[in-house]
Amino acid sequence: MTTHSTPSTGEADCTARWTGLSRAGVAVSTAAIAVLTVLAVVSEQPPQHLALDVVCGVLSVLGAAFVLISVSDVPRRRALATGAGALAALGALSPGAMPASTMTTLVVARTMPLRSAIPAAVAGAAGQAVRGAWRDVGIGYGWWLLCDVGVHAALLGWGAYARTRADLVASLRGRVRAAEADRDRRAEQARRDERLRIARDMHDTLAHRLSLVAASAGAVAYRPDAPPERLAAAALVVRDGVAEALDELRAVIGVLRDPETTVPDLDTLVTEARHAGTPVEPTIDPAVVALTATTRGAVARTVQEALTNARRHAPGEVVRLDVAVDAGGPDTGARWVRVVASNPVPRPDAPAHRPGVGLAGLGERAAALGGRLDAGVVDARWTLRVDLPVAPERVG
Repeated sequence: MTTHSTPSTGEADCTARWTGLSRAGVAVSTAAIAVLTVLAVVSEQPPQHLALDVVCGVLSVLGAAFVLISVSDVPRRRALATGAGALAALGALSPGAMPASTMTTLVVARTMPLRSAIPAAVAGAAGQAVRGAWRDVGIGYGWWLLCDVGVHAALLGWGAYARTRADLVASLRGRVRAAEADRDRRAEQARRDERLRIARDMHDTLAHRLSLVAASAGAVAYRPDAPPERLAAAALVVRDGVAEALDELRAVIGVLRDPETTVPDLDTLVTEARHAGTPVEPTIDPAVVALTATTRGAVARTVQEALTNARRHAPGEVVRLDVAVDAGGPDTGARWVRVVASNPVPRPDAPAHRPGVGLAGLGERAAALGGRLDAGVVDARWTLRVDLPVAPERVG
């Protein structure tokens, strides 16, 4: 497991956008750079260093592809500095490396802090300045330096602005989500307080009803020799009172019972984890949707806790997630749903994190449902496994 820190919210959103670019457009971007490289090489007429230009052009295209792929993988972003330096060196030798070297300045400024982007821009500008000093660039050297510095400064500013704006937007979105969550908590607390108030009022009514039932039953016990008509009337009062008390008791229980909460969707949890920079390889049994709300909620909380732990302790590492409904539970003949999540074991030099209470809460939830939780190292991977019983009539 790597020791890189967990990406911030802004970096996570930026990562999601660049990941989409890498999957859909790395090949196109690399091809475009290759075309520009060819044009830069053939523009020199007559060719004076054709062999050098071809070699540098091929290496720069490969370097550009490496940079674009590294951008989409958070743990590899530190390799961008190496890629930028190598492309700057190639740019000092040949015009074939100029498109890739210049592009790297924008990419680094867009994805890395300014303290890392400035050296990359300086290296790129220095490489082009060196090339202009020993090879013909078609214009005066002074104008070449002016254009060189101006272009790299503009790309640096453009990338830094885009990164700052993305971080600001992500921060504002985070604040909005936090405000909405706080509003929802306050509303839920108000609903709970109101339910408790109503329940207290209904409790008083129920107590009065039961006291009447007790008084009527006591009268029957005290005067067993009373006329049958009076005994029948007292029995009728007891019967009606008990029926009304049961209705009111059901109403009290209904008021106190929390409404069924929305169970998080497993696909949504996986997508959110990927957007936060955690690659996930999920295998989810379609039969999960037929489970009871309580069991589905326990499964979702287990998956959520597993992905959170992986993001905290193994940022950027692949999480294998398997959710299956089968008959392979601890008890023979019973049907169980099994959740298994694993990620690489942290290295000894990995930064320590404060232990949380998430696993303890999952264990208590599993035990309350008649299941069990196991967590530990299996085959050099930290593995969380939760087995929960499934009601047979709810499994499709």
